[in-house]
Amino acid sequence: MNLKITDISSYAFNQIGIFTSIPIIKALKTDYEPESDYASYIGDSGSASPLLSLEVILNHALPGQKIILCGYGHSSGATAILFEVTEDIIRYGRLQV
Repeated sequence: MNLKITDISSYAFNQIGIFTSIPIIKALKTDYEPESDYASYIGDSGSASPLLSLEVILNHALPGQKIILCGYGHSSGATAILFEVTEDIIRYGRLQV
C-alpha cells in the first residue's frame, strides 16, 4: 500500500484534552483538525480514549475515507491501525453525540 499523509481523512488519538494531539498532528505536517473535544467533558478516559475518538469520527465518516487509530502512552510504546471506511457505514445509524 502506497499512502501519502494527504490520503488520511482522520486520526483517532489519545485525548486528555483538545490540545493533546496537536503536537503529533504538527509533526505529521497535516492540517487535520480534531473532530471533538470530548475529553473536556468526560476527562481522561485512559486506554479507551482512542476508541472514543474513533466513535466520534465514524459518526460522520463516508465510504472510502481512511482513518488512523493510534494508542500510546506511559512508556508502553504505540500501536497504529489504518482503517478504510466501507459502504457498510451507510447501513448503520449514526449516534447522536
